[in-house]
Amino acid sequence: MLALCSITSKTNQFHRLTASLIHKSFFSTDGMEVGRVKFYRKDKTYGFITSDTDGDDIFVHRSSIVGAPEDDLFHPFLRRGERIKFKRSDNTNGKVVAKDVTFEDGSNVPVYRSEYVKEEEKAAKT
Repeated sequence: MLALCSITSKTNQFHRLTASLIHKSFFSTDGMEVGRVKFYRKDKTYGFITSDTDGDDIFVHRSSIVGAPEDDLFHPFLRRGERIKFKRSDNTNGKVVAKDVTFEDGSNVPVYRSEYVKEEEKAAKT
């Protein structure tokens, strides 16, 4: 009986360890997810992120970007295709939104992007 309990205990430990490793490989331990910017309307200051975890499209607002100044309504902004990290959260209406948005490597999205301003000026001239 003692040998059977020992085998059962070792089997349970193996299953717990395996489940833990699988969980860590799919989900970040800090609750952050990774995704790609589907689109972002700079003039409206919002967009959507497609999560790598489940493919859901998640609403993102400028105010959810880490380091966004309160007095500048149009910066920072995201570009389509950028890889970002975020947390899911429910807003007051019960909708899922992205919070604590940073680049995938954890760095902050720059408040001002001079190369984007140059692209806008070039497009305006044509």
